[in-house]
Amino acid sequence: MKGTPFVSIVISTHNRKGLLRRALNSIFNLDYPSKKYEIIVVHSSTDGTEEMLKIFEGRRKNFRWFRKKDFSLGQAHGRNIGIKNAKGKIVFFTDDDCIVEKDWIKSFIKFYNDKNIAGVGGYAKNMPYQDNNDFIKYYSLLMNRIYRGRLEDKKTFIGGFESPTGGTSNMSYRKDVIERVGGFDETYVGAGEEAQIKLQVCNLGYKTAFVPKVVWHGSRETLKGFALQSYSRGIGSAIFWLKCGVSIMIKHGFKEAKKYSAVSRDFLYSMLLLVSIGYLPIDMNISFAIISFLLSAIVFISAFSSLSIAGDFRVKYFLIDILRQSMHFIGYFHGVLLFFIKKKWKTSNYIT
Repeated sequence: MKGTPFVSIVISTHNRKGLLRRALNSIFNLDYPSKKYEIIVVHSSTDGTEEMLKIFEGRRKNFRWFRKKDFSLGQAHGRNIGIKNAKGKIVFFTDDDCIVEKDWIKSFIKFYNDKNIAGVGGYAKNMPYQDNNDFIKYYSLLMNRIYRGRLEDKKTFIGGFESPTGGTSNMSYRKDVIERVGGFDETYVGAGEEAQIKLQVCNLGYKTAFVPKVVWHGSRETLKGFALQSYSRGIGSAIFWLKCGVSIMIKHGFKEAKKYSAVSRDFLYSMLLLVSIGYLPIDMNISFAIISFLLSAIVFISAFSSLSIAGDFRVKYFLIDILRQSMHFIGYFHGVLLFFIKKKWKTSNYIT
């Protein structure tokens, strides 16, 4: 893809007018010809966001917005509306609480010269003013452990699903490819659809590229925000594992599958939770015993997790990790129930 292709930038938002304004101001200042990119905002807000979007629409020819019918349809639905209406061959994604750097588009677009690459993304980092927050510090250390080093220190990597990118705070895809897989799966609750669409793209035989390009992200820095985020990710992990984990295991094997998801933990969670749910009508004591075992294991795992994260045992990280693991587990349990009760194994796509 030579030259300066036309690209689309999609943001899905709900009732975060102030944060959205900050995000849009950074996008308006991109070092890329304004005639070569468009901004699409999809919202379901009631806080004055629409009035602000109308003002931007009147001032900028490359700005459009759409309204979702229902907030409960989720971010995946909003992004799918953006994809469907995008005019660009490449669709960029970021979030309303992010700030992009001026060379964001230029840093990614050159990789699309390779026809085998269908997705290019970077990483997200908390705002500098959040550096002293314990929850932010902990999460940064956790990501460093998961990715075996700081993402900002990584080199460009081109691979499959194991590529350390894909989060829609800092990601882009070829429009025709994400249309082929039907866009984002709208049955997900909270999280998980980003991982699934990346897996689907890679299963078509395409590669994804990680570029060490940052997007500044306003991370959850309160106890409540951190807990809710962990819970939400637990729900998404459960649905993703139950939808996609078995196929990953069959295709790649257990050892190789470790590159693709938190297999050891999620495999244990899903199998034991399914057994405990199955025993509920037979023997509730067995079900509660299994769940109690899992909760006890969380404390044990958190002790070692906090040790490996910080390099030495720190009580505050131990307590934060117990909170994260516990909320993740509760969310995971909720996700398993949703998978069967709400039929989340089905796929719902806006783009057909």
